[in-house]
This record gives sequence, structure tokens and C-alpha cells, in this order.
Amino acid sequence: MKDVKLDDSQNPKVGYGERRGKIIDAAILEFSHKGFSGAKMRGIGQRAKVNHQLIVHYFDNMEGLWRATMEQLVDEATGLLESGFAEIDINDPRAVLESAVLAYINFSVARPEMHRIMSIEAETSSARIDWLMDTHLHGLYQQFTTFIKNAQESGAAGPESPGAMFYALIGAVNSRFNFPKQSLLLSGEVSNDAKAIAELHQICRRLVGLI
Repeated sequence: MKDVKLDDSQNPKVGYGERRGKIIDAAILEFSHKGFSGAKMRGIGQRAKVNHQLIVHYFDNMEGLWRATMEQLVDEATGLLESGFAEIDINDPRAVLESAVLAYINFSVARPEMHRIMSIEAETSSARIDWLMDTHLHGLYQQFTTFIKNAQESGAAGPESPGAMFYALIGAVNSRFNFPKQSLLLSGEVSNDAKAIAELHQICRRLVGLI
């Protein structure tokens, strides 16, 4: 009898959570390459090795999938931030800001797609980006700039605008991981090797005013 090859939609050994995670991972790649308007369920299904109709079952539509994708990325970033805080004295403003900067860099190494998705989405106004800002990003911005303010008040950081420092950090990290091929061609450096990441960390420390 001829063997029939099952995709993950049919494989009984793949559970709901694992299959959902594969779809989200595939969607992260698809959205980062094509944006929301260019991404298709069929392409995401092919990446995830599932029947694309299963995406509708899990997420209702592409809007639901996009939101679930962004929530996954925000959860990963928050998880790195919290795990870093577990290893330091959270009453030390310098240590908190140092840890937050490192967490952001580590997240960007693990998920450079986030920068690409945001670059694409920021080109036009949409209900999606409004939802993301209101639900997640405004809170993260307030949290990070508070870390900077606390460091400034303790004398650990310089006096520049916390908002300007935050966006200097975003710009430095974004350009490093959003354009890895250009970085390699121009500088000959691999953007995510250990030496480059350590150097970027030192640059970002200065950008947020750590002295």
C-alpha cells in the first residue's frame, strides 16, 4: 500500500498549540517580506505546511492573524525584558535601563522581522497600526522612557529628552537588523555575530544617555 504523506493539518501528533505557533511563525516571515496587503493565506499555509483553510479556523481572517502575530512578538519582547529584570536589582535605575537596552537588542536579534513589519506598516495609516499603538506600543514607550527618566534622576544618564533617546535607540537597532545585507556589503560585518552585538550594546548605552 502506498504511503500517504500528511501535512501538519492532518498529522494527529501535532497539537493545537504547536500548529498555531507554526502558523504565527510563518505569518511573521510572510508579513515581514510582503506586508499585510501582500501576504496571502495560501502562502502562509505553505510556509507553515498546513492547509491554508485552517488559518481561518484558528484566526477567522487575515486581520485576526496579523493581530495574533503582533501579540506574539510583543509577548516575546516583554518576556525578554522580564527575564532580564529577574537577574538584577530592580531598585537600581542604571541596572534597569542597562537591562532594558540589552533585552531590546536581544529581541531584535531573535526577531528582526518586527522591524521590517513596522517599517512597512508605518508607511500608511490603518486601523491595524492604530490598534497596535493603542494596545501595546504606547505602553512600552511609556515604560522605556520611564526607565530613562529614572536613570536621569539618579544621575546615571544624561539630560537629553527621553523620547529622543528612545528613538535614537530604535533607529540604531532598526538600521542594523532591518538592512543586514547592506550592512554586510558596506562594512563587511555580520550584523548578528557576537562582536557586532556587543558593540551595538555599547553604542545603544550611549544613545540612551548612560554615563
